[in-house]
Amino acid sequence: MAIVRMYNVGFGDAFLVTVPRRGRPWRMLVDCGVHMHGAGDHTLESIVEDIIDTVSADSDGPPRIDVVVATHRHRDHIAGFDNERWHDVEVGEVWLPWVEDPEDSDAVALRNRQQAAALNLHTHFAADGDGDVADFVLNSLSNDDAMWVLQNGFAGSPERRYISAQGAKAHPLPGVRGGCVYFLGPPRDPRNLAAMDPPKAQRWLGLSAAGGGSAGGEVFPGFTVPAADFPQRYPHLAVSDKLLASFREEPVDTLTAASLLDRAVNNTSVMFLLQVGDALLLFPGDAQWGAWQPLLDDVDVRSLLTRTTLYKISHHGSHNGTPVEMAHEVLGGVTSLLSVRPIERWAHIPKEELVASLVTPPRHVVSSVFVDGEAPVTGVRCHPAGLWKEVELET
Repeated sequence: MAIVRMYNVGFGDAFLVTVPRRGRPWRMLVDCGVHMHGAGDHTLESIVEDIIDTVSADSDGPPRIDVVVATHRHRDHIAGFDNERWHDVEVGEVWLPWVEDPEDSDAVALRNRQQAAALNLHTHFAADGDGDVADFVLNSLSNDDAMWVLQNGFAGSPERRYISAQGAKAHPLPGVRGGCVYFLGPPRDPRNLAAMDPPKAQRWLGLSAAGGGSAGGEVFPGFTVPAADFPQRYPHLAVSDKLLASFREEPVDTLTAASLLDRAVNNTSVMFLLQVGDALLLFPGDAQWGAWQPLLDDVDVRSLLTRTTLYKISHHGSHNGTPVEMAHEVLGGVTSLLSVRPIERWAHIPKEELVASLVTPPRHVVSSVFVDGEAPVTGVRCHPAGLWKEVELET
């Protein structure tokens, strides 16, 4: 048996995976954060407290989590690690994307470019009095205190593993009898990291029930600046050549740059498939097209993905998180977990067409949001105060 607890953080991710075994159960925490504009009914502090109290009850010793995974540096995935209580939690391993490796020169260069671009964009928007966009950019800036905990903190001197895509190679999962993990992302190829939006046939944006449509101005209306003019118009923005090149010939403005920067970090997400017996749990972080494409093109990985039994919906159900092909042709009768609180400013998240596809029988979607009077789902247990939902999987 495997149990996946999805916390009701709001617009963000926090998942606690439990594998019962003789004595202390095996535990994995995948992300712990919330967007500054997406807080739900429960504070991040109360969620951290519940996580630590839960793992503290496992034994008479110190609280312990076998593996902590920070899929990527966005605040809605790591902000919860900025909490002093983590210093008393014993951790076996910490998994971070390869771009966080301080000894990897390519990682340091990429991280510095992204951080510089985010900081300069934030400063620019704040100076112009555009606080909403300035706050939006802040999600791309790493929370330094949270990252310090992930890189240096926790009790027990955990091993840090910097993850990159390893294809269909199975890696042992210490402490889980017969368990293994497949590391599917992030890719190292800059071309994959830069490919954010899927081609038209693979995206949900603008799709009607009959198909077709285009991205248009649904998300970013009013573009007025040609891509070729962007560097001259905004020379004070430290946006890398790679990011500028991704604009191609689309008209762009500073809001577009902020969004592209935010999404560029998404492809650095740790993506992994956790196998416990017959159960395969897929956690892709906020991966977008560039991270998914090499997986869909790899016959062996694709075969693995068809066996997925639980899917954490990528990028909170955004139009560019789960390719159409993945939902329609690869995933079978999965239970999908949707961790997001609907917000008026992001009315297109979650994308209705994606959710509709993932609830086609025998599939179903479990949302982190609690709705009064919602029908109970077999195998799903709910916290009485709405703090979390748990899915129980046969292994």
